[in-house]
Amino acid sequence: MRVPILEAFRKSPFDGLLEHAKKAKECIDKLGKAVECYCSEDYDAFEKLAEEILKLENDADWIKGNIRNHLPRGIFMSVDKGDFLSCLQEQDAILDLAEDAVIWLGFRRTKIPKEIKDAFLKHLHYVIDTVETLENIVGQVKYLIGPISKKERNSAKETIKSIHTKEHKTDESMHELARSLFAIEGDFSSAYHLLHVIFLISHIADHAENAGDRIRVMLAK
Repeated sequence: MRVPILEAFRKSPFDGLLEHAKKAKECIDKLGKAVECYCSEDYDAFEKLAEEILKLENDADWIKGNIRNHLPRGIFMSVDKGDFLSCLQEQDAILDLAEDAVIWLGFRRTKIPKEIKDAFLKHLHYVIDTVETLENIVGQVKYLIGPISKKERNSAKETIKSIHTKEHKTDESMHELARSLFAIEGDFSSAYHLLHVIFLISHIADHAENAGDRIRVMLAK
């Protein structure tokens, strides 16, 4: 007999998944503020926010471990365990990349060229928006597992589809930003430093999209 997870356990793993997603969103919000401080050459504020991001990533690792250690076994899981863990892993990659981005950014104090500053911040906010949309759908997952109305299912599908749209917009923004950066006269080390940060931040949206895809698979079964 297949026993729904919410009936078999006091706390659903989906609550843990949402708690983890909230940490990811909080981390990305702080990344946005940290990059803004870096662009404004407020390096003391940047370093403080970077430390907060590292702590959030560590907190999220604890949540991830707790979820894995308390997953129900075998038939008691209401969705495929592999799909669930894959979603969790994709969310965790978001936090890892945020950590990598601030660590890499902190290696040197590269002045952000005025020609790309606005585009750089706009690109970052595309990524933040993508992660926020992921958090929204994660918050709905436990209510969408099992019998739901066609309207609810279509609404969830549209939210997941919007993550794809936003990730695609992020890719376009990344390519345009890289093109603009290479068009600016300057030293190679500065260009490489910024380009790598841009790529790290862009990959955050990729993993948000992947997490959304795993949710779509869970809802389809």
